[in-house]
Amino acid sequence: MMVSANEQGSGYWARVIRESVPLDPDVSWMDDPEDIKRWPQHGAALCGGKVIYGVLDDSTGRVGRKRYTLDADAIRQGLKVMQEQEPRHFAAFISEEDDAETADVFLQCCLLGKVVYG
Repeated sequence: MMVSANEQGSGYWARVIRESVPLDPDVSWMDDPEDIKRWPQHGAALCGGKVIYGVLDDSTGRVGRKRYTLDADAIRQGLKVMQEQEPRHFAAFISEEDDAETADVFLQCCLLGKVVYG
């Protein structure tokens, strides 16, 4: 979901500003631990690090001053919000039938606490 949100879903409203991945993250839960090198947001958000997003300014299309942090706590809270406020997308996520729109909704729930864009 995070990869899809970053590559396909959220590009019209946010950009990754910075990622911090722990030096020795526990990736034992990952199907392919090499994924942490291909997609550092996995490690940043799920292995004790964080991803900082900047929201794009509507008038310029550039990253504005608003910043949001994605970490494990934000993901936990975002999934609760998604389940309560966006049950159709949550069901798509759970059934592994998600798409870029679902990923975008997921990221907005995690960062903003509700769907604001789109």
